[in-house]
Amino acid sequence: MENNNYLYCTSDIIKSSVDTNEYKFVVLKNRLKMLLVSDSDADQSGCSLCVNVGSFDEPFGVNGLAHFLEHLLFMGTEKYPDENDYMAYLNMHNGSSNAYTSNETTVFYFDVSNKYFEGALDRFAHFFISSLFKENSVEREKSAVNSEFLGNVSNDDSRRNRLLQLCYQNHLEESRFSIGNNETLKFEDIRKRVIDFYKNTYFGDRMVAVVYCNKSMDDIEKLIEVFNNVPCSSSAANTEVMINSPCKLYNEYIENVMKSNWYNSYSNYTLDSKVFKQECLNKLLRLKSIRDVKRLDIYIKTLHPYISKIAFDVLIKDLLKEDKGLIKLLKDQGLGYDVNVSISSVKYYGLLNISVFLTSRGFFNPDLVVEEIEKYFLNYKILSSKLKGLVDQNEINFEFNEQEDVIDVLEVIADNLSKIPVKNILNFEHLQTLPKEEVICCLLDLIKNRSEWITIFSSSEFECKEKDEIFGIEYEM
Repeated sequence: MENNNYLYCTSDIIKSSVDTNEYKFVVLKNRLKMLLVSDSDADQSGCSLCVNVGSFDEPFGVNGLAHFLEHLLFMGTEKYPDENDYMAYLNMHNGSSNAYTSNETTVFYFDVSNKYFEGALDRFAHFFISSLFKENSVEREKSAVNSEFLGNVSNDDSRRNRLLQLCYQNHLEESRFSIGNNETLKFEDIRKRVIDFYKNTYFGDRMVAVVYCNKSMDDIEKLIEVFNNVPCSSSAANTEVMINSPCKLYNEYIENVMKSNWYNSYSNYTLDSKVFKQECLNKLLRLKSIRDVKRLDIYIKTLHPYISKIAFDVLIKDLLKEDKGLIKLLKDQGLGYDVNVSISSVKYYGLLNISVFLTSRGFFNPDLVVEEIEKYFLNYKILSSKLKGLVDQNEINFEFNEQEDVIDVLEVIADNLSKIPVKNILNFEHLQTLPKEEVICCLLDLIKNRSEWITIFSSSEFECKEKDEIFGIEYEM
């Protein structure tokens, strides 16, 4: 669809039959991509923006720089120089705000009373146009980052994640400490480094945003004009194909990649690339925990979850079935009393995490727990009937999906918008697509291969010989 204000815009977005909202996806002339949502019944309005820049993009040796930058963007802009202006405005008008830095993205979002949305949006937009990075803010926010780090030091999930980082090959971004602290950010020129990082990475062509409010679509389009002032990278600005066919590069391209190239590249990468150190695979890695919880975690490198979300959904449901899943098997044998399962994405692959909360018998027989999990997987099949049943259920769930809170919508959609075809941004969680047989076979082959598992066995009772310099975790490999 042609529009002189945008490189591309479309309203071709699948929504449920009960959804009365109006949607429009636009690509601004600086390549910043935005989903606009007009909901006349909205109690709150808000905006989220995802920058495709995270801790993996940091220059080597400056751990935590991306997280540090996230903190500093709240500390004043040229138009609104007062450090407390943004948060004071939101607090005064029933608003809230948050942000987080992940491996590959940094996400910012806020909500506020409808009447005051324009003022909040303008303040928010200037984060990405003209942040000040004041000298006094730099030292104060460095302390805030360090306080966050210290909070993670006593968190067993963070400590477990740190040991997992130590299992990665040293040359990979996954092995880096990413939170940041006083030690990693101690450079005298840290302000210059964070400004350079901001100017070299925070471009409109690396951003996607969601605007959600009760105004008409015409009014929303006027409000977002301020985002045209976000700079665009010179490489994207000079790419003529983006001007002629941004849809192909953004929408159709991603859709094509998801359906074909992603599977091929992910499966090859997953099968052939060794991301973990050989000495960490297929052995019990002991970790001294803070809390008195005896736990065994298995991490399995597998296909990226976007290859077939439904296949992973079925797998997780089966593992957690109380009547015949892995959780029942471990309970019946007195090895564990609870199981958690999750799948996360890391670059081009997925990481399946199975957490077993151990009984006394399980604690004294950890190898038996691992063997039973391996046996379960060796006999496990993803039945086509279950896939079809979940497809049908997803279709029903999507059609009658209840309205979510504005802040929840903003957080989820902004992060997904850079990875999912625009047309499916609303129904991705319920996408009605059966996976190909080769995808299922590849997934099963990967999870059954115990020689590639990382197993972390944690308890507060352990006395371990090795100690990590950053987190101070005690462990044995």
